[in-house]
Amino acid sequence: MKVTRKYYFNVYISFIIASLIFVFTSDIFFTIPLFQTIENKILDLQFTRRGEVKFADSLDVIILGISKETLEEIPEPFNRWPLPRIFFAKVIENLNHAGVKVIGIDLLFSERDRYSESNDSMLIVTVRKYKNVVFAGKMEEEDWRFQTVAKNLNFENVYFDVDSSIGIVNVLPDDDGVLRKYIPFYHHDGLSLNIPTFSFSVYNKILGLNNLKTTHVNQSSFKLNDIKIPKFTSNSILINYYGASNTFPVINFIDVLDDKNFKTKSEIETGIDINTFDDEEFGLLKSGIFNNKIVLIGSVEPEDKDLFPVPIEKSENTNKGLSGNLMYGVEVHANVVQMLVDRNFLSRQNKVVEFLLILLITLISVNFFNILRKIKFKYGFLGEIFGVIITAIFLLALYEISYFYFERFNLVIYYLGLGLSIAAGYVTSTVTNYLRERQQRIMIKNMFSQYVNPELVEELIDNPDKLRLGGERREMTVMFTDLANFTTFSEQIQPELLVQHLNEFFDAMTEIILSQKGTLDKFEGDAIMAFWGAPIENSNHAENAVYSAILMKDRMKDFYERWETELGYKIKMRIGINSGIMLVGNMGGRKKFDYTVMGDNVNLASRLEAINKIYGTDLIISEHTFEKVKEKFICRELDYIIVKGKTKPVKIYEVFDTHDWILTNDVLKRNIIQKKIECFEKGFALYRSRLFSEAILEFEKVIKVDTEDTPSQIFIDRCFEFINHPPPENWNGVYESKIK
Repeated sequence: MKVTRKYYFNVYISFIIASLIFVFTSDIFFTIPLFQTIENKILDLQFTRRGEVKFADSLDVIILGISKETLEEIPEPFNRWPLPRIFFAKVIENLNHAGVKVIGIDLLFSERDRYSESNDSMLIVTVRKYKNVVFAGKMEEEDWRFQTVAKNLNFENVYFDVDSSIGIVNVLPDDDGVLRKYIPFYHHDGLSLNIPTFSFSVYNKILGLNNLKTTHVNQSSFKLNDIKIPKFTSNSILINYYGASNTFPVINFIDVLDDKNFKTKSEIETGIDINTFDDEEFGLLKSGIFNNKIVLIGSVEPEDKDLFPVPIEKSENTNKGLSGNLMYGVEVHANVVQMLVDRNFLSRQNKVVEFLLILLITLISVNFFNILRKIKFKYGFLGEIFGVIITAIFLLALYEISYFYFERFNLVIYYLGLGLSIAAGYVTSTVTNYLRERQQRIMIKNMFSQYVNPELVEELIDNPDKLRLGGERREMTVMFTDLANFTTFSEQIQPELLVQHLNEFFDAMTEIILSQKGTLDKFEGDAIMAFWGAPIENSNHAENAVYSAILMKDRMKDFYERWETELGYKIKMRIGINSGIMLVGNMGGRKKFDYTVMGDNVNLASRLEAINKIYGTDLIISEHTFEKVKEKFICRELDYIIVKGKTKPVKIYEVFDTHDWILTNDVLKRNIIQKKIECFEKGFALYRSRLFSEAILEFEKVIKVDTEDTPSQIFIDRCFEFINHPPPENWNGVYESKIK
């Protein structure tokens, strides 16, 4: 009995100590500046110890630096900042000629070119020509809720309207001035718009995403498409620095500007053309250094004061770049872009795991030092010295373990809480052993009274949760179906016959849905609602849903023939499918509830089913579903629309068949479908490019192979309308649906 009480006492004390350590060292409840500073310094030591992550020639990002040397080589009177914008246009042209993927300009162009309006025009034309340039923007009055205020609507960059490819360059260093974290986006209240930060805007270009695409904020991560970037704080990620300053290759801006059509100051003075960019023997173009690279243009001049202390110190045996832990702003962005490209993210230790580790180490430490105290020393103080030495060894071993996980697994383990748990174990063993000798019975009694009651309370709280209404957010796919002309059909036949045919229809469709791991939500009149991904999680929810729709279309051929023969009516089923985050669970009152799904993504699927009416189609999926199933099904992009009640446009797709043609056995029909898709996609691209006459020709080709292709006829009508009444300049091809 004595051993049992001792064990529970140690568990209780360890739990209390671990809880206190967790509360005071974790930033969940509040932040203690001293503890945060210690954690930051330990993290800095790990960065410096790790050093460079990759060799320079394996990096995807190259920095084009503007410095005093750059200005010294530019002929007067242009050798002053700001440089003529035509220089940037020329550099963009040369870089694209050299095969770069994306260009980011980490400079603010708050005013027009001071030399000539034609310089601005040339830069604008060049940017629009290549569509791979991101400009820098700036916000003011930052705080920790992503809220900011911009001085003007162009974010202090006059080229924001060129193609809205802009990234906010604001960064928020920690309280000690060191830049460790990076914010993915800022919110502009005036525009009610989230604006990506500079590195994320560059990454949008790399992925071919919308210019102003921002991450979706989840509980533990920021999500961009299928990429999950672990959160470090509620609004930021931890920058995984690839090395100290000058880790990324830095090429002088003038070296790309200096081609056969440009004369540097040295070339003018000596009369000798150097042409560092396009010299046929040793030029940068010849070297292929820029091929498929990401180039960031920015200042590398200390006098420009675009410098930040970072958590990694430069090695003492290198003289390249800045000294100490300073880094240019453009280098910081280069690290973030490279991190995104490599998906090389640093994860913060899960808070639950952190608490459990603190609890486990505290418990082990308390018990270990209690056992250690059984060793008798001739002099009592020798036992204390021995305990201190063991504690120091444990702390060092713990640091090495935390560094191992940092280096090998990109996992940041908060060392302070774990270290304090070892020290607390030693102190606790000392205190508890002393108190146990004098107050053992009282302490055990208090331990049980305080230990059991919380357990009973937790049990009482847990039991009502089983009856609590609500649900969980989960990525799923939902389907809506409806029978066209059903109202007219139902009014013309006897109710008993209608019920008979509907029951046969529902039986067949339900069998298909359930066979493909779907969940039948409800029947409503002639409509069906089903979803995939709950209650059992299913990573192939989108594929299963679309495949169900294909099987349903195939099964409906029998119903079409029977209903037309027996009832004299032609009835067609329409299907709409969408994927995304939805709320799933028991919804309703305490005595009556249904297991169903809710949310904007559910509503979108319902709208897509109805939109079939416009295009004369029978199966439409959203872009969110298409991205998950495009390798499995034959689809064509149908339109870029805003559904009723929404403001954000979405791409919609018509699904014809699976890639193995389970619906279409006739080779001729397969060829017709493929020809339709080919010509329609060409016409749609021309339509989006405002080339309406050329688009009509492509859509007419579709009509020739399929006279009943309603979407092509719709776009022909739209093109004629736009020819007679051209759309506004800011038209982006979006069609606004009025159908609910």
